[in-house]
Amino acid sequence: MAQCTQTAFEFIQSAFCPMVAVMCSEDADKVCQKNNLSFVEMVRPFCHLTSEAHARDPSGVIHAVRNWRIRLVEMSATHPPQHVVNKLLSEVVSRTQPLNTDPSTLTPEAQMKASAPWFEAFRDCFFQLVKPSDHEFIRHFLACLIVVSSHHPDPMNAFATMSSQQLEQQSEQHGHFRWFTSTVFKYYLLLHDVSVGEESKAEAVYQSMKSVYGSNACHLLQINSVHHTGTNPRPNLPDPWSQFIIPTSEDTLDWDDDEVGADTQTVEDDPENCAVDENFDPEAAVEETEGGPGRVRSSSGPILIGPLSFDDSPEPEDKLENEIPQKNLSGKQTPKHHHHLASHYRYFSSRHFSGGTRGSSAQRNHGLCLSLSDHDRIKIFVHELGYRGLLQYIERLMRHLNEQIVSRKGLHRYFSGAKKWFSGGKPAGLASGLVPGIIYTSDAPELYQRKLGDLAFLVQNYELAYNCYHTAKRDFNNEHAWFYFAGALEMAAISAFMASYQRSYPTHYMETSITTYLNACRQHQFAIRATLLSTEALKSRNIFLDPAMQFMRMTAEDSDLLCALLLEQAAHCFLHTNPPMIRKYAFNMILAGHRYSKSAQRKHSLRCYRQALYVYNEKSWHLAEDHINFTLGRQSFNLRLLEDAQTFFRQLLEYESLQVPEQQASYLREFLFVFKQLSDMKPKEKSQVERLSVLPLPLIEQDLTRVIPCYQHGLLQSKLRERKVMNNTHESKDNFLNQVFTAKDELEKNHNWTFIGLASFEDNLDLKLAQHWIQLEQETFESVNITPLPPSFRPHMPYLSCKTDNTSRPLCVVRETVGVEVVLKNPLKIPLNLTNLLLLWTFTPENQQESISNEFSSRNEVIKTEVIKSFDINGTETKPARLTLIPYQTGRLHITGIKYSLSSVAINGPIEEKFSTSTASNSAMAAVSILGKNDLVVKGQRMNNTKAEKTSVIYGKDYRLNLEVVSAMPLLEVRFAGFPSHLLCNEVVQTVAEFTNCSDCHLEKLYITTPNPEFFTFGRAPLSAGETTTVSDGKSDSIVDDITRVSEVPIPEGGLPPGSSTKLPVWVHGHKKPGRFKREVLFYYVPPENTSLLRYRVLQHAFNVTTNSSVGVHATARRNRHSALSQSSEDQNQLIVALDVESLVRGDVARKHIEFSVVQVSCASRKWILQPLSHHKTDGAIKVRYGETVMVQFKATKRQGECSSTAELHFSHVCFVESEIPASSSPAVDFFFRSDSWQEQKKLSQTKEAGSVDDASQVDIGLIVFWQTSYIDKDFQQQIVNGQSHVNISRLAETVSALTQAQVQPTEPVSNETVSPSGLNNQELLVKYSLRHPASLQVDFSTSRLARLSVELLLHNCCSKPVDVFVELFSSVGNSTAVLEDKPTDAQDNFFSFDTDSSPASKSSPTSLTWIGQTSRRFHLPSSGSSSLVFRALVTLPGVYNMNNFRVLAKLSEELEPGGSMVLQKPCPPSFVVVENTS
Repeated sequence: MAQCTQTAFEFIQSAFCPMVAVMCSEDADKVCQKNNLSFVEMVRPFCHLTSEAHARDPSGVIHAVRNWRIRLVEMSATHPPQHVVNKLLSEVVSRTQPLNTDPSTLTPEAQMKASAPWFEAFRDCFFQLVKPSDHEFIRHFLACLIVVSSHHPDPMNAFATMSSQQLEQQSEQHGHFRWFTSTVFKYYLLLHDVSVGEESKAEAVYQSMKSVYGSNACHLLQINSVHHTGTNPRPNLPDPWSQFIIPTSEDTLDWDDDEVGADTQTVEDDPENCAVDENFDPEAAVEETEGGPGRVRSSSGPILIGPLSFDDSPEPEDKLENEIPQKNLSGKQTPKHHHHLASHYRYFSSRHFSGGTRGSSAQRNHGLCLSLSDHDRIKIFVHELGYRGLLQYIERLMRHLNEQIVSRKGLHRYFSGAKKWFSGGKPAGLASGLVPGIIYTSDAPELYQRKLGDLAFLVQNYELAYNCYHTAKRDFNNEHAWFYFAGALEMAAISAFMASYQRSYPTHYMETSITTYLNACRQHQFAIRATLLSTEALKSRNIFLDPAMQFMRMTAEDSDLLCALLLEQAAHCFLHTNPPMIRKYAFNMILAGHRYSKSAQRKHSLRCYRQALYVYNEKSWHLAEDHINFTLGRQSFNLRLLEDAQTFFRQLLEYESLQVPEQQASYLREFLFVFKQLSDMKPKEKSQVERLSVLPLPLIEQDLTRVIPCYQHGLLQSKLRERKVMNNTHESKDNFLNQVFTAKDELEKNHNWTFIGLASFEDNLDLKLAQHWIQLEQETFESVNITPLPPSFRPHMPYLSCKTDNTSRPLCVVRETVGVEVVLKNPLKIPLNLTNLLLLWTFTPENQQESISNEFSSRNEVIKTEVIKSFDINGTETKPARLTLIPYQTGRLHITGIKYSLSSVAINGPIEEKFSTSTASNSAMAAVSILGKNDLVVKGQRMNNTKAEKTSVIYGKDYRLNLEVVSAMPLLEVRFAGFPSHLLCNEVVQTVAEFTNCSDCHLEKLYITTPNPEFFTFGRAPLSAGETTTVSDGKSDSIVDDITRVSEVPIPEGGLPPGSSTKLPVWVHGHKKPGRFKREVLFYYVPPENTSLLRYRVLQHAFNVTTNSSVGVHATARRNRHSALSQSSEDQNQLIVALDVESLVRGDVARKHIEFSVVQVSCASRKWILQPLSHHKTDGAIKVRYGETVMVQFKATKRQGECSSTAELHFSHVCFVESEIPASSSPAVDFFFRSDSWQEQKKLSQTKEAGSVDDASQVDIGLIVFWQTSYIDKDFQQQIVNGQSHVNISRLAETVSALTQAQVQPTEPVSNETVSPSGLNNQELLVKYSLRHPASLQVDFSTSRLARLSVELLLHNCCSKPVDVFVELFSSVGNSTAVLEDKPTDAQDNFFSFDTDSSPASKSSPTSLTWIGQTSRRFHLPSSGSSSLVFRALVTLPGVYNMNNFRVLAKLSEELEPGGSMVLQKPCPPSFVVVENTS
């Protein structure tokens, strides 16, 4: 339970206090009305006696009476009807709200210390509104207070008249009043108004009263000492009445007398008509209740609703209304009166609730004529009434009742014994289960014990009260008076609790009492009262689980308000258990919130759901969270808390909900409706609106946000429609076959243009490649500027993402497009529609402080922002939105988010048709489209350097959305015409490169950097011009030295003006090896004047080129021997060069390129000149077809003039066609100087100059082999393919190849023995071996489950030296197959596929064959010797088995090769044996 302002003792004492009826004359009422109070209202705040008194029990023992309370009730007050009672209880709860509304107080930790003042107010009001019943006397009137004013003409006569009226009313048994005895204590009060009355007259009347009624039965009370003029009240005057007042609605708590007719004598109120289950067993009922689910046991028969049913619905008509005659108090017809609850029951509460508020209190208008002295006189009066009058009367009454009980004990025993003998069986009608209960008259001797117990309880003599209740309980049980029995059990349990902590609390008493009230008596109001008392007692004993069960048992009531309060208290009980049951607490809070909502207590419902949300939030209980958030949104909207409603509905949309699409559409519709209303409530002036609202949908994947500072700049070319082409035609006679290449013709012929360097969001970031680009850029910067890198160097980033280094602000250029990719995610299953989607930004112009934003205005004159009119996202889809903007001023640009209007077709589409909504609402929802934004918040990489960063989560700076706009720069666009993606090895392709300056700035210089300069060339001028085939150039080495990774592009006039373009021929050379290669190219260009932060710009592109095998070229050089000379002589000036050309094409390439032709062979050497020998020009080109190899011999003659410089490089050509290819000019010479052959030749030349090798065997011959092939394209046109291969000969009698085959990685050895790498050559043939075994084996498996099989291994040493041999046998037998008898043996089942893997360890191992005996041998095998080994195996199933399961390793003997490693020998073919079953 929640924390209460009262302890359990204080609560029970206030619930059961002496009842005093008040009869007040009209003149006395007028005196009190000067304070806007009735007499009872005036005295009620002082009815708590703080002093201590003493009382004697019937045996004369004195005990103390502390903190006594007296309750005064006007006799003229009529008990309100049921609907008024329900309304009052609802208002009591509704007007009592928590003072502290801080969200932190809603957590379970804070709720463990929180109070529930609304529950205490309901409880106090409930106890006071329960009608008195004849089964108990503790709430019957013990005394009657008669009040007369001193202004009455005859006060003594008035006292006598009112006293007789009280006797008359008591004898007529008023419907809603019960009197403890027939002779109640009467107390007479003379009320004197000090402001207008004479004190002497009042004193004279008081003396007459004392002489007639005695000094202990009368009192003189003087009030109204302050003369109030009706102006503002005195500020320092205390107001003890404010803490008890309960404001009520003046127009809803009215009723007439005819509404009370059926309610004054209800079935449940009258014990004579109380239906009682005569067969009821209290103990069995308790066991059933405890063992059940904690709910009220339902039984057959009608349930008779009591006077306080707490039904929020209209009260049903009582079935017994027409059968019970209406009783008139005076025996005659009385006129109907109109009543208001405030006139009698305005002050129900007996104390102040510090933990709650009751709404706004009006200005004080009561008690203004009462001074502090009047307050003291009222306290004295109550003290005299209580201690000197009422307490002494109770003592006398207790002694009288005790004497009656003692005198009747013997007679009771006599009659009880006779009853056992003469009582018959159960009367007829008991089978129905419900019979009229046993009824006692008010003065019946059986009730004396109960009366004595009630009196003892009222004077705080709890031990005596417990004994009396215990005795009465036993008697009522024997008499089957279940109603009285339940009441006695209830009070016995409470008396035991109030007596002492030493006595254990009889929980079973209270359980039996509650069960009896519910099941036998149908008295739900008393069951509720017993539950409230029992739970308070258990809570004070720190027992919380049992109270929770008791609260939950009573939630079967029809009153939603009562069930909500009890469920909430049950939740608090679960929270106070050890350990706390947090989930049960939250679940019961949800149930309580639901019942609060049904009882129209929206504020309390909102509070309960918010408390439960703290438990369910972020626990992955999405369905529960959805229910709570949706209910909170609805309740907040009904309470006009639109901002809270928007927050709760937002929670339903921000994660991947598990709800069905229809429910998600409902969530979205509710959010849009609330958002729309909230927006309409805000001021419409944009100046008063601070910022747009943040929309929950769609979600932004912040880490996936990417930025391209220069995006799609090809779109800007629309402004440069008429370009100035600087060189439209480029004629070149130094290309293959002396072709004339025209750029214009090439453009018309080839429409496949490839744009390079355009950053696109389709590209995926390759971190390794990005690092390579940075290295190339640094290399280019150092090479161009001839300076080391400055500390402030920042590499170019084509696009920025979460994986790039964003610690510095990226640079963008004015009037260039900036692209931003925002990844939007729709967590719902319904489609979303975004309209007018654009980027939000703030811009600070250069040299200014004020920022400009486009949140409410477009500001296209500063930055032009792209607007996407419609952007649709399907359900659960993640879709990127690519937005652009173009800055027109320099400064700082910060992209803050996106702005859009959100709607969905689901709120009025096919999904909406499943909801029962009107057409008007559908049309209204169709127009709902809310404008808002979504922020872009990116964070850098997590820091992990220092200790503080490692122990916490700290992210670095990320400036990818903070751009620096710099002044205009040249913008280069490069595109190639028909750039090849597939080439043959060493193929040469000619294409066109177009360079365009798309900006308004002049492009000064253009450089190109590539890590593979042998890939392509722009060409250069020929080395020299001459008629002979031998060309010399003294500067050849310097030219070779100029071929570096960084080179300047030969643009005409050295630059590009704004809007101009130029075209250059480009030759591409295929790689010498087949495969897929990536070729990186970086273009570096600078403006003529560097005035901005951006000193240069780069363009990056990586080509993916796939090469296929073409021809392989091998060359060998040897001395030329002449037969005419002596056999020992040798011509030192001539060499024979043998050239082998082999076609290596395979597959589709072989079918496409059937024949290759060698058209020319050129030689680049400082000493030798190449001449034809076996094949001449007249023989034509050398033809090589698929799978063929052609050998051609040439003669190399040493160049004459030994005195010439060896640094000069000479080219000689042997051409087999008409047109000679100038190998000494571009592009052929460029590719030769970039080849590995030239690098070897150059290295050999430098080594010779150093004199480190023998010149007799060294030669420097570099061969350039030009070849051609052709194919038929899709247009049936023959296309010529050209290529050139390079071979370098550096040593005589040495074979070299122009095509290197891909090396096969050797497999790792399986055995522990180490295999030497040299074993891959000849050492794997040291030993050969074979197997000898029977080809088939017939076995009767019915008689023998195992078959033995012997295998002989024969080994032979193939070398002339002794070897060491190691033989190892595996359990695996390869892909053998065992064929069972019951399986078919057709051809398909007997099919075997033999594994070509030589490693036995990789083969499957069936369990039907097992090797036995020794499985490995190590021995010595002499030169050319042989040996045999025998191995045995067991077979369990018929089948075919591969017996080649050996691995043989060998090496030369240890004496010949110490420390050598064994090499795996070449295996023999598979050897099979067939095992057949003869049974």
